[in-house]
Amino acid sequence: TLQQLQGGLIEGFHEFLVLDPTGLDDPAVSLVRTCLGFFQDCERLLGCDGLRNVCASCEQVVHDCDHIKGLLRGRDDANRRLEHYDEKVERLHRQLHPVSPRSASCTT
Repeated sequence: TLQQLQGGLIEGFHEFLVLDPTGLDDPAVSLVRTCLGFFQDCERLLGCDGLRNVCASCEQVVHDCDHIKGLLRGRDDANRRLEHYDEKVERLHRQLHPVSPRSASCTT
């Protein structure tokens, strides 16, 4: 969850400072501040229940995408079958109504 990410970032930041307090340059500090600001904004905007709602919405989107994927597979399968049977019908039609060389020359 977002809170776990925030906790992990802060722990990593503290561990890094313990190992090398002079090792953080300005871009690294800026990145950490930006991330912490993002987490704080999310907490204010979403609250405790908001994160659960976002997760539930994401799960619903994944479920809907899986459903649509199944529908598309079914449509593709139906199109392949249609093409297959169209080819069979065309083959049968050519067998039942062969074009003679004389009738072919009359049409041109």
